[in-house]
Amino acid sequence: MGFTSLVWELRNEQYHNALLEKINFYDRTNVDAYAYLNKGQAALSEDWKADLNEMRFEQVFFLPVWPEIHSLDKQRMESLEECYEVEEYLKEAYKKLGYELIEVPPAPIEERVAFILARI
Repeated sequence: MGFTSLVWELRNEQYHNALLEKINFYDRTNVDAYAYLNKGQAALSEDWKADLNEMRFEQVFFLPVWPEIHSLDKQRMESLEECYEVEEYLKEAYKKLGYELIEVPPAPIEERVAFILARI
């Protein structure tokens, strides 16, 4: 929970420091932390519930697990099977909070960027 608290605060800071006149992209949000809490069957504090309701996003682009590029390293320590499990918790968390996920298809970077830009 200590790690989650730290991550939660850093994501709050990132959200509150966003430039309002610009489009902001987030690799991860507190909704992701919420999904991990659900996976671990950990309680969500009242403050964190309030954050999830206050800090909303206009669109959520979801990049599903892509087995062809999955590899284990210092940043990705989850097996492919674990990634699929986490993916389900992520989808469930975003949907439970009322988000419609826009799934970005696996493709070269340029095509993924074009896909996202066409939907903004």
